[in-house]
Amino acid sequence: MRLLYLKLVFRLSARSLSCTEIADDRAKVIRLKALYDTLETTNNASTILFRWVPTPTLIRKLWATKHVYDMLSEVVSERVASCLAREDTLQKLLDAGDDQYTAVGVGFPILVFATSDPV
Repeated sequence: MRLLYLKLVFRLSARSLSCTEIADDRAKVIRLKALYDTLETTNNASTILFRWVPTPTLIRKLWATKHVYDMLSEVVSERVASCLAREDTLQKLLDAGDDQYTAVGVGFPILVFATSDPV
């Protein structure tokens, strides 16, 4: 039951806090969830205190972070290039005059924080 709850929270967070391109694509949502699960499981005391030590856990964490960033960056680039306006968080950031890097930089932590396990 708890796993179902966490999946539902993630889907709702992805729908409300990300962009339409990700929220409407089930494969991207599943991939994003897997990457966030990797980020959550690799967050421990050793990866926070000893960031300079290249442990396998730290490498998995960096790999997952890069892939999430790449996914969001690709979506932002496509949205800017297409000049298509949508009703979502990404569009609000772009309409406010934020550049692509700010949109990805704001969207990434919001999704991570909103989908983290509250318990």
